[in-house]
Amino acid sequence: MPQTRERIRGRDAFLRFNVEYPGDWHLRARRVVADGGFAALWLDVRVGVEQQDARRDAGGSPRGRRSGG
Repeated sequence: MPQTRERIRGRDAFLRFNVEYPGDWHLRARRVVADGGFAALWLDVRVGVEQQDARRDAGGSPRGRRSGG
């Protein structure tokens, strides 16, 4: 997480982080675009009554797995 410099490695750690994250927060995918080894995701992020937009980019590895970018 860029804001806190936390690093989340692996599927189980990613899931645990998101399940245990404090507060009443919700994510909704607004748009997903994928082409070959690249994908972009535009999110609606809500924490309580506060709303923010977020974007996430990901590239592919030689084994077909997604990696953040």
